[in-house]
Amino acid sequence: MAGGERPDPWRDEDLWPPEHVLERKRAAAARLGITPRRYEVLQLIAEGLTNREIGERLYITEETVKSHVKVIRAALGANHKAHLVAEAFRRDLLA
Repeated sequence: MAGGERPDPWRDEDLWPPEHVLERKRAAAARLGITPRRYEVLQLIAEGLTNREIGERLYITEETVKSHVKVIRAALGANHKAHLVAEAFRRDLLA
């Protein structure tokens, strides 16, 4: 950058975490049987969205979200959503 220019905070390459980090986390999730769609659900749970909000965001029914949550919980050995998120962070699946 020339003459003290500040980086553009909205450029894709400046996003955190970088795409290569996200790819590594997605691959780790896939090894546990978490599909890309279920990984999206996991990320939205970690953001604090309700099942209804997740369904609206992903254009799926609330029942489909519940089904995804059940599979994710089983894959992570979690008893409830808070445990699921904690376990996902512990396993370095989320940033």
